[in-house]
Amino acid sequence: MSAPKFVALSDLAHRRLTVRDLLPLLPAMLISFAFNFGFVVALMLFNDNPTNASASKKVALDLELPTADPKSDQELDLKAPDLDPPMEATAERPGFEGGPMELERPAGLEPPPDATAPSGVGPDKNGGIRGTDADRGLPGMPGLPLEGGMPGFPGGEGAGPDGDFGFGRGGPGAKDNGGWGWRTKRGRVAQSEGASNESEQAVSLGLAWLALHQNPAGNWSLDKYHRGVAGCRCKDLVFEADVQSNDTAATGLGLLPFLAAGHTHQNGSHKRVVSTALNSLLSRQDAAGDPGGGMYATGLATIALCEAYGMSGDKRLRAAAQNAVRFIVKAQNPREGSWRYMPRYPDGDISVLGWQVMALRSGQMAGLEVDAKALDAATKYLDTCGMEGGSKYGYQPSSGPTQPMTAAALLSRQYLGWGQRNPGLIRGCDFLLQQPPPAKNSPVQKLGPLYYYYYASQVMHNMGDKYWETWNPPMRDFLIRTQEKDGHKAGSWDPDGADWGKEGGRIYSTSLAILTLEVYYRYLPLYRRGGTAREAPPNEMK
Repeated sequence: MSAPKFVALSDLAHRRLTVRDLLPLLPAMLISFAFNFGFVVALMLFNDNPTNASASKKVALDLELPTADPKSDQELDLKAPDLDPPMEATAERPGFEGGPMELERPAGLEPPPDATAPSGVGPDKNGGIRGTDADRGLPGMPGLPLEGGMPGFPGGEGAGPDGDFGFGRGGPGAKDNGGWGWRTKRGRVAQSEGASNESEQAVSLGLAWLALHQNPAGNWSLDKYHRGVAGCRCKDLVFEADVQSNDTAATGLGLLPFLAAGHTHQNGSHKRVVSTALNSLLSRQDAAGDPGGGMYATGLATIALCEAYGMSGDKRLRAAAQNAVRFIVKAQNPREGSWRYMPRYPDGDISVLGWQVMALRSGQMAGLEVDAKALDAATKYLDTCGMEGGSKYGYQPSSGPTQPMTAAALLSRQYLGWGQRNPGLIRGCDFLLQQPPPAKNSPVQKLGPLYYYYYASQVMHNMGDKYWETWNPPMRDFLIRTQEKDGHKAGSWDPDGADWGKEGGRIYSTSLAILTLEVYYRYLPLYRRGGTAREAPPNEMK
């Protein structure tokens, strides 16, 4: 068969075209059509690939933001009037884009039985969160329910001989939104739990400093927090030269102190700060629930999302918080039951585990689904790192015991079921008291082991009695004493001398110092439902 005759287009330009004229072009047209059709189909198949889609999809919920004056080079208000933010729910609360709306309570929250009852009170006299399954409640804790035992944490029914929480059929949870209710009563609870006017002033000044150094997009930055703030000379360019760049971690650290003080995107004088911070976290979260930045950052962000959802009851936060919780469960090392820097890391450590356990417990307190197997596995990993009956802990199973790791581990033990009378917990608290905060007359003016103080303060607050009464006064007064008092730095804490100051910078040191001073109302004490705190007489602790 002879090749078709080539016809130049110029030969066709001056005469009338016929079908016969176009026939020689048909093979080229068919080849071109087949090539282009195949290319388009391949492109469509690639873009529809579920793996690529899930990797690039971002979750974003726009909040309706209150108006606010731009940042200026003004001194912080040393009067700090916001000591007791108004938190009562109203019919019209600023929230997500679209204006006020009727919010549905998350599953498990019972409406108040009367107009004077605190938010979250259930039908039982103790009130609080009930689980989505009316017969079960929130998952109970390990230990057998014995007659005359101590009251359990949410879902628990009693205590074993060592004070461990009971398990079985879940009952009423902790009062006032599963442990966060005291945040709405900050001004009335703080001093009865051991705070002072000076410590509350320090909290408010710290929040003002954080608000001033929040980026317009809502995030905080560990290494660039000083940029864009007129007159800011807060960053030590030498000491903080190698601070990490991790905006997810920074935003979690920046947001948590506001939530701890009772502020949400709906209530309080810092609505805009919380709104923009939540939007920043939501925009970073991918379809798998990971907010990015590694597991330290994931733990911080997940705690913040769960608290924001649990405190506000805003159903539009539920999916993001639930997905973050599920991501943490999936990121757990299935062999060890641990977590470390990245998901499914081959080995774990107590430090990263502490943030993940608190994130999962925050999810439970918010009424979210948490796989109990993940908590059981975490308990087993704690067992491998513990020594001397679980009273001391090292960074990893082969490490020697330290007070910082012991404090982080004991707080996890408390939230995973250990009771106040557990011998390992009691001996562990005695071990912590061997490294107390600096005394009132101490010349120490550097923060030192802030990470340790953050965890140990929560452990001691849960323990109450002589442990808390001995620990609290020097811890409180030391943080008041070391807070910056002058200039643009006023309200923050110097990272120079703090344990992880070179890595986390001034945002890290300020956030953990504030959270430590908010221990009085951040969570309800696990082992007591009321009462007041007092300072221990000299030499009471032996």
